[in-house]
Amino acid sequence: MACIICQIEKLRNEYPPHNVLEDCDHPSLTCLRCIVKNIDEKESCPHPSCGLSVGKHSKTTLLFKAILAKQFKEYESAYTPLVDIGGNNQYINITGLTGDSTTVLFYPSMTIDQLKGQIQQKLNHEKGRQKLLYEGKEMTASINLTYV
Repeated sequence: MACIICQIEKLRNEYPPHNVLEDCDHPSLTCLRCIVKNIDEKESCPHPSCGLSVGKHSKTTLLFKAILAKQFKEYESAYTPLVDIGGNNQYINITGLTGDSTTVLFYPSMTIDQLKGQIQQKLNHEKGRQKLLYEGKEMTASINLTYV
């Protein structure tokens, strides 16, 4: 489902468990990030047809901020450069959001899907649930790993 504000497809758990206010008479189609941002900036419900006033420190706002903080905890990660163990093989270090890490065989002509397949084998994370980030940007199927 795509958020009506940012238009980004997100998982159900990235949406609020209920509307911003009890008086809101619309479905919860806005993601938590957009709700919190809108309340911080405009102190109102972000739904286009609503606009009811919401305090920055209301119970609901604090709940939504707590949910976001818990869902998207940031972990510090040491820089993980390309590792050359000798020979013709190259390896890269993979670190997950859970803190799990592994070393994966890498070759420049591999696709993102192949890399995700190796991560799935090593860390048991489904390909569809993986987001690969490099220098803060998501790697998509259109990226050629030769130039990364």
